[in-house]
Amino acid sequence: MSIDDRVFSVARCGDKVVTITPDDLIKSAVSKMATHNIGSLLVIDDHGRIKGILTERDIVGKIVNNSKDPNRSRVSSVMTRRVITCSMDTPLVLAQQTMTKHGIRHMPILKDGRPVGMISNRDILAHQLVTARNTVRKQSEVFANLEAAYPGINRLKHDDSGRIVI
Repeated sequence: MSIDDRVFSVARCGDKVVTITPDDLIKSAVSKMATHNIGSLLVIDDHGRIKGILTERDIVGKIVNNSKDPNRSRVSSVMTRRVITCSMDTPLVLAQQTMTKHGIRHMPILKDGRPVGMISNRDILAHQLVTARNTVRKQSEVFANLEAAYPGINRLKHDDSGRIVI
């Protein structure tokens, strides 16, 4: 596994971890999400420890769907308390499997028990797309070099199973 296949290679880390407290209002949470164009917020206490996570799904399912007032509802009343996390060294494939297994789209990244970043399914998919495009580009270069060295190689006939017919 290469170093590029770890969470830290694609995650948003550092100052970009947007948080909120359990006592904040949902309206404030929605405003933060909109300002930062994100779909979740880490809910932390005064000591920086994770108390939960608040997602768009939480807000839609527990506030909007139940006609609750976001101006009076607290984050603590709708946040998800059981937070699935990973570390910076977690392999991307394991992070993706964990998110799929638990039905989550955002996963906090911890270092020494403190949040240092967030990874989303979108981050992983974007990384996979870039990786796939780079692979295709490299394979196209190899094919072009083969064609230059052996003109006509791309016109070889194949049978139904993909074998070259001579």
